[in-house]
Amino acid sequence: MNATAARRGYNVTFGAPKTVVASQLNLTASHFSRVLMELTTARVIRVNGVEVIIEDVAKLRAFIDGTSQPLPDPCQLVPGGPTNVSF
Repeated sequence: MNATAARRGYNVTFGAPKTVVASQLNLTASHFSRVLMELTTARVIRVNGVEVIIEDVAKLRAFIDGTSQPLPDPCQLVPGGPTNVSF
C-alpha cells in the first residue's frame, strides 16, 4: 500500500484487489467490506475504488485503540455516505 499526505488526512492505495488485502489481514472479504462501510459511515474514511482517504486520523486511532464511541449502524446511511464500499 502507498500512503501520501493529503490536506485532511492520508490517501492509501491498495496494491492488490480488496479480496487479497482482506485475506492478508486474515479477514473475510465480507467482514473487510463491513469494516470499510462502518468507517465510511462514521466519516473516518472515504473509499474510491482501490483508494482509501483517511478523513479523520484521530477518529481512526480511537477506533483502533478501542476508545472511540460506538460507530453508527452502517445500514443507516447518511447523505454522502458509503456508495462504493464493495467487492
